[in-house]
Amino acid sequence: AYLAKHPTRYLFPLVVTDPKVRPKGKPAFKNNLALASNDPAQLKRWYAEHRPRGPILWAVSLKKSGLCPLDVDRGPGKVGQQSLDALRKEQELPKTELVLSPSGGAHYVHKGEHHFNNTGKLGKDIDVPNYLLIAGTTLLDGRTYKLQVDAPVATLPAFIAAKLKPTRTERSNNPPSDPIPLDVYKRMLAATPYTSDKPEGLTDRHSYGGWLNFAMECHEA
Repeated sequence: AYLAKHPTRYLFPLVVTDPKVRPKGKPAFKNNLALASNDPAQLKRWYAEHRPRGPILWAVSLKKSGLCPLDVDRGPGKVGQQSLDALRKEQELPKTELVLSPSGGAHYVHKGEHHFNNTGKLGKDIDVPNYLLIAGTTLLDGRTYKLQVDAPVATLPAFIAAKLKPTRTERSNNPPSDPIPLDVYKRMLAATPYTSDKPEGLTDRHSYGGWLNFAMECHEA
């Protein structure tokens, strides 16, 4: 139902193994942000595979979905709302989709280039996460992620996008890594458990997802 309404959003499963410690669960597999899918058949396969481990919740991979939400923490002792009000004094913010979280947070969903940030660039207690649970999600304790404003997703305002972009200093502190030498890559390939013609689960060589799965096995190796 969620994908029918948002066909360009990419989802992945979270498994709740200990609801008291992690009520939202944790990603069911590695590289979940890149492997997220908008294919209902794939989601059903993931559900069948991981449901035996615990209840399944669903999250949106924001970067892959072209989304850059503002996660405003308005819980006890938090000042996210005041930080948001300060942004509004700089420039009017557009009406957009709004989801309220059980902990008192407000997720203002925007489309635009995604920049993960939890350093307070937009003000204290305003973050840009890598993923969010989908609207309508009900946790095991009965609390729900509620769609408060069902509006078209607005484009992230330019002045906020400018605040989120890495500075020259931040970019210089994270230079691109050197290419992997060919002999090292060959050893990585040899170290994967998938050495036959058609390794189980990695037979797809015709889609982006198939190649990404294989590349991640090389990376893990």
